[in-house]
Amino acid sequence: ATLPNNFRSATTDLKSHETHFIGYLYYIRIYLTNIIVKMIFEIVTINDIKLSIAKICREKREAQKLSRDELAALLNISRNTIQNIELGKNSTIDNLLKVAYHFDLLSQIQRGLLSIDSTHPGNSIPKLY
Repeated sequence: ATLPNNFRSATTDLKSHETHFIGYLYYIRIYLTNIIVKMIFEIVTINDIKLSIAKICREKREAQKLSRDELAALLNISRNTIQNIELGKNSTIDNLLKVAYHFDLLSQIQRGLLSIDSTHPGNSIPKLY
């Protein structure tokens, strides 16, 4: 006995969805494993720092009730630059420091930098890219 065409088609569709679902589960497993490893070993990546800077910039801007356009005009930089900083995308150090200066964060950054013991061998910069 042969199976009706609609049954064979449904079976093929089910196998296709099952394959996609298994692939999706695989990526979830990798993502969660990375999170757990980072938590256990306290690994901080460049992206983590960029996202932290992004969050601080956005929160400070919103606390001052400024739009991205208004902040950009105050700092004489483009709205796109503010957007990139707030999204954790690449930006120049000068632009990051302009934002930090505007939000009165330079002294905190300076204290953090001074607290780093540059003679300690554990402070060597790893290649994270």
